[in-house]
Order: sequence, then structure tokens, then C-alpha cells
Amino acid sequence: MALEPTAAPARSSRPERDRGTTLIEVVIAMVLLGIMSAAVLGILFSAQKTSVDNRNRVAASNLAARELDLVREQFMGSDSGPVDLATIGLVVNPHPLAGGVAGQPLVLDGTEYTVRRSVGWNITGPGKSACEGGLAVEHPTLIVTVEVTWPNMTLTRPVVNTIALAPERGQGLSSTASFIAVAVNDYKGVPSSGRTVTVSSAGETRSGFTDASGCAVIAVNPPAVGAVYLATFPDYGYVDITGTTNPQRNVGVVMPQQLASNVQIALERGATLTIRMTGGVTAADVAGSTISLYQSEASGSTVTPHVVSGLDTVITGLWPTQYAAFFGTVQPPTFTNMTDLAPGGNAILEVPFLFADFTVTDMPAAGSVIAVTPGDTCTTPGARLVDPGAGHLAPGTWSFFLNSPAFGCSVGPSSVSLQPGANGAVPWAETTLTIVAPPIGQGAIWAVSSGSAAASCTVANAVKLAADGVVPGAVELPAGNWYVYAMADAGGVPAGGVCRDAGLVAVPYGVATTFRWPTSTATVRVTNVTSAGTQWRVIASTAAVIANCTSSLPSGAVTLPATAGGSTTPTAAASTLAQGKWYFYRQRTSGSSDTGRCVGVTGNPFTVGWAATYTLNFTTGVWTAS
Repeated sequence: MALEPTAAPARSSRPERDRGTTLIEVVIAMVLLGIMSAAVLGILFSAQKTSVDNRNRVAASNLAARELDLVREQFMGSDSGPVDLATIGLVVNPHPLAGGVAGQPLVLDGTEYTVRRSVGWNITGPGKSACEGGLAVEHPTLIVTVEVTWPNMTLTRPVVNTIALAPERGQGLSSTASFIAVAVNDYKGVPSSGRTVTVSSAGETRSGFTDASGCAVIAVNPPAVGAVYLATFPDYGYVDITGTTNPQRNVGVVMPQQLASNVQIALERGATLTIRMTGGVTAADVAGSTISLYQSEASGSTVTPHVVSGLDTVITGLWPTQYAAFFGTVQPPTFTNMTDLAPGGNAILEVPFLFADFTVTDMPAAGSVIAVTPGDTCTTPGARLVDPGAGHLAPGTWSFFLNSPAFGCSVGPSSVSLQPGANGAVPWAETTLTIVAPPIGQGAIWAVSSGSAAASCTVANAVKLAADGVVPGAVELPAGNWYVYAMADAGGVPAGGVCRDAGLVAVPYGVATTFRWPTSTATVRVTNVTSAGTQWRVIASTAAVIANCTSSLPSGAVTLPATAGGSTTPTAAASTLAQGKWYFYRQRTSGSSDTGRCVGVTGNPFTVGWAATYTLNFTTGVWTAS
């Protein structure tokens, strides 16, 4: 039987365009909607800001017009009105709104407005600025300038209104009036209106505003002999071309009936520049380094060095112009980071940091090399440990020390200037000590540093300068103060008893110091001598005499007075001995037998060192220095 043909699937009756959208189409639609929304919001915000600015300007214009109306009323209210207004000069918020206080901002719709009014005499007639010179006219007019500002103005300029008021004859200035005219321009050389100018002498201070021509005319009253006046410019945030805030200019001597118009100045809102160190360094790395700021337009030097303490150095109060910065003090031939600073603007300049590399050579002993800022010491915070074979410091001026427990912190090269990049070797200057005429028979000559961690007179802690009886040559030592003494190689007690009684010799850095061993004498007294009297005496000898002691005074021996229960008092002449080793005896001077004539003190010999006075207790053998 014949097969029925298979029926084709039924087609959708809805058009293809009516099918559902894909996820990609949804995302694209959302992005487009977001872009359009952002654009619309930007327009709305801009329109809102413009609306707020316009509203503020309208309110400011109304306040300026109100202030001028009040000035007119005062001007015409009395015969003294014109002079009273001119005498006040500069005033801020003189007429408050209802419920307000004079001197405080005027509040409208939650916004605080500041009204500054300046009144000055126009003494040159119509169409000519007093700052250009000229003569005072017989019938001057008053120029009233009102400036209104409000918070968050950004780039919106203040509202400024100016009027001229002509008083009747007899209401104006006296024939002896004097004037000071000061011209102020901005950073482009354009007259700057609304700038505050204060002039002062020993007897008065008066202020005014610059008008549309950038000129402030201030009436003053100098005495008959004249007075010296100074002009200052106190507007907050404004600087002159040198970056000075509240700059001053000398007007000179002003006489009665004189117009002084010799002062001109350029003022502008100061800008701020941040110089940022780059190159993977830390604040500790750059601390103490010098960066230099180049100013394309300046009064005086165009390069100013700054010592930095961190990665960012913020410099405020800059004159608006072009600036560049570089590391160190050597100006490069070209600048790669020049930037323009607008009035009141901010900018960031990046400066790559470059270390100074060097070596340290010829150190006099083993120890740690320390680098510090000149004037500091090894223990000052910020002292840097330096690898003498591969020194790595921030460029600048450094002083070096050699530090060790054996001699403490020893001075080395000072005020060494290190430049960025490779530097030569920093040599340690030779520092030596030479001993002249050392003692013989007291042992070798030693030196121990007063800065030692254990400044005691021991062989292990000291530097041997010469063997016993040998005249030493120059010995290199770290700079510092050194105790010099004589003592046997095997140790024992040095001359003077202890190390602190030895000689303290200053050994300055980089100097060949010569020290002559002292040859002065010391006063020696002997106490507690038993059997002292007419048949006994105390003697001192540089050699042992016990073997051949007779009733006679041994060769080279001297007699010393002794005290026994206070019966005898030593005299200075007889008790003075030279430095060195001495043997002390009690000698019997009478009797026929020589047996036992000399009895030595326990502890012989004793050393007379650098102390001024020595005392020997004959009974106990105790030897003390003072």
C-alpha cells in the first residue's frame, strides 16, 4: 500500500523580529543607558552649579549695591561725611543685615558673604591714575570700591563695584593733605583690583583697596618734617615674585602736600608644588638629601636648594610660573619635568633618586665605619653603618667615625661632599702618636683609649707603643684621648697606681702628635715609721741597698723626713722625688754593728708616677697617690 507523505513542521505565525533578546543585547543596552545617564547627570550637575553661581552672584551684586547706597547716605548726610569715609579707608562688613553683627559675614539663604569696602581720594582728576604720578587737584573726588566674596568660589571672580563721589567745596581735603599711591599688578602684568594695601609710619596706619587700574590711593597725615612710610600687602595667600607672603615695600619719606607714587609690586595667589622622590627608595634613604627647585621667572637666584626629610617635599607660596626640580645642586643642561603652576594651583614633580657610591680606605684599626650628618655622633639617631669596600649613601655632606669597643667612637673624615653616582675613595688621614724620652726600667709604654668599653690599664686592653727603654717611633692610632702609662709586659700596676692616674694625651684626627714623657717630681711623705728618732732615719734609693747598708748614706740615696705619731713633719724640699722606681728603708745611724741597719718596706720598690703627691705607710706598706 502506498505510504502517506510526512507532513512538514508547522511554521511559527510570529515574525522573526518578535523573538526574545539575547543576554549580549541586554548588556549593550544597559551600557548605552549608563553612558546617556552619566551625560545627562553631568549636564544637570553643571547646570545646577551654574545656577548656584548665578544665584550667589546676584545676591553679591545686591549686597554691593546696598553698600554703595549706604555710602551715598553717609556721604551726603553731613558736612564731614566725605572726610569721615576717607578716614575710615578700608573696612569689612560695616553694615550688617537685620540681626547681624558689624564685622561678621552677611548671611543670605545660608551663604556667608564678605563685603570689603575701600574709600580713597582721587587726586589726579578724571582719566588718570595717581600711580602714574601727577599733581594733586584742588577739588578731589572720592573713589569707593566694594568687593563681595563668598565661600567655595573656585574660579568665580568676586563682584566688584566702584563709584566716584564729588564732595562740595569745603567738604574735601585740606590744602596740606598727602597721598601714597601704590600700583599692584598680577602675575601677567595686568592691573590687579581689590588688593589690600596698608601704609604705616611711626604715627599712623591706614589701608585701602586697589581700583580697576590696580592703584590704591591712601591719604596720610605726616608731620611738618615728614615721615617714613612702609607699604605692606596682607591679603591671605598672596605672594610677590620672590614667594614672600605679606611682602613689604619702602615708600620713603612723605612730606605734607606730597604725592608719593614710587611703589609698584606684582602680587598673585601663591601656588603649591610637591616634589616626589622616585626610584624604589624609602624616606630613610632620602633623609638629609638635597633637591633643587628651578624657577623660570624669579627675582634673584632661579635655583633654590631644599634639604628633604621624606619622599614628598611640599613647597608652598610659590610665584605662578614654570618650575622644574632636579636631584642635588648641579643643574642639568635640560629639564624633563618642567611644569606650569597657575595662581593658587598645585602640581607634582617627580625626581629620580640617585645614590652616591664610594669606598673608605686607610682606616687605622679594625672597627665599624659610621656615617652621620655633620655635627652628629656615632650614637645620634640616623647614624648609618657603612661598608668601607662598597659605601652607599644618599648624596650630600657626611662625616665619618670608626667605632669599636677597643677605642669607642673615633673621629674620622668630616664634611665629605658625596655627589650622585660614582665617587672616589674617602681616605682616612694618618693619625699618629710619638713618645719622647720614655722612662727606663718602668716597663713597656702602653696606651688605652678613654673611650674603651673597659678603659683599664691591662696589657690585653692596651696598645703597646714601645718596649721598656726603647725610644718609640710614630705609632698610628684612632683619633681620641688616650691614657699613656708604663707597665711590664706581664701586667701588674702601671706608673701612678691605676690607669686613671696615668697621662691623658689628646690625639687629634689627621695630626702627628708628639708627647714628651713628664720629668717633673712628686711630693712623697712617709708615715707610721716605728723607732724613728735621732738614731733612725728614712731613706729612699733608686737601687736596692739592703746588702751593703752601713751608717753612711748609700750612694744615690736621699733622706726623707718621716712622721711617727706626729713627732716630725716632712718638709717639701726633702720629700720631693723624681718619677721612677724607688726603694724605701728605715736606716739606723748609730751603733758599732752594721747588722740590721737598713729595714726595707714590704712592697719595695714603689713607683713615683704622674700624681702630685704620694703617701707611704711604712708599717703596712700601703702606697697611695693623690
